[in-house]
Amino acid sequence: MGSSVKGLQCRECGELYPAQAIHVCEMCFGPLEVAYDYDVIGNRISRASIAAGPASLWRYKPLLPIEGDRYVDSQAGFTPLVRAHNLGKALGLNNVYVKNDTVNPTFSFKDRPVSIASDKRGVWVGMSSRVARLHPATGRIREVVPVSSPVERVAVYHGAVWVLRKDPLTIERVHGGDEMRVRIPGDKGVYLAGGAGSLWATVRDPERLVRVDPESQQYASVAVGPSPGWLALTRGRVWVVDNGSNTITSVDPRTLRTREEVRVPLNPYAATSDERDVWVTSTGDHVVARVARARAD
Repeated sequence: MGSSVKGLQCRECGELYPAQAIHVCEMCFGPLEVAYDYDVIGNRISRASIAAGPASLWRYKPLLPIEGDRYVDSQAGFTPLVRAHNLGKALGLNNVYVKNDTVNPTFSFKDRPVSIASDKRGVWVGMSSRVARLHPATGRIREVVPVSSPVERVAVYHGAVWVLRKDPLTIERVHGGDEMRVRIPGDKGVYLAGGAGSLWATVRDPERLVRVDPESQQYASVAVGPSPGWLALTRGRVWVVDNGSNTITSVDPRTLRTREEVRVPLNPYAATSDERDVWVTSTGDHVVARVARARAD
C-alpha cells in the first residue's frame, strides 16, 4: 500500500520536497506543510476504524505524517469535553463545552504535535564525544552515534544530523548521509543551525558568522560583532544575536552582507522566529521582545 504522505509542500509557491527534517522552502523561504495523498488515506480509514482505535491521538494515525506501525504512545490527546454551565449561562447559551487539555501528559495541547514530531525524528543532544537521539516523552535513548572529539552544538538539517565539534573546529555530518567534514575558522563554536540552503555557525576567536554549503563542502565567513551567539533563520535573512553589542543583526544568506542592525534589551541571549516576527530573550532585563518583522527583500 502506498504512502499517505506525498512530501512537504511550500504554502507560498507550491514547491514539493521529500518528507525530511526541513522547514523552509529553498525557492522562496516560505513555510512547509505536509502534503497528503487523500486517495490513499480514504482507502485506509473509516469512522468505525477511528472509533476502534486507542484512546489517544494515535487513533488518527492514518491522518498523521507517521510511517510504519511502531510509535511511542505518551497518552496525549483524546481529552474530554466538559460542559461549562456557568460560562454558558453568562453567554446566554445552553450547550457550551470546554476541551480539558490539562489531562495531557504535560497539561498542554502542545503534547499532540510534540508526540508526533518526537516519534518521527526524536531529539538529538550532544553528550561529550557522542550524540544521542532521545524520545522526549520517555527520556529513553533510542540511538547513539560516536563523534571523534567533543561536541559543542547539534543541528538537524535536510534529514541529517550535524555537529559542531572542537579540536579542530569542524562541522560534521554524523547521521543521515555520507560522512562529511568541513574545517572552519575559529577556536570556539557558539551556535549551529541549518536553513536557506546552508549550515550556519557562530564562532569565537575570531568572531565570525560561518556559512557552509553541504554540497560543495566550502565555507565563507563574515565578521558580525564582538560576541556573536544565537541564530534565527527567516525568509531571506539570517539573524545573529550579539550580547556584546546588545544587538541582533540580519545578514543576507546569499551575499553575507549586513541588511540591518537592531538594538535589543540588555544581554540578549536566545532568538527565534515564526512566519512574521523575530523574537529575542534578554537575561539582563528578563524580557522577551519582538525586534523585527521577518521579511524577504
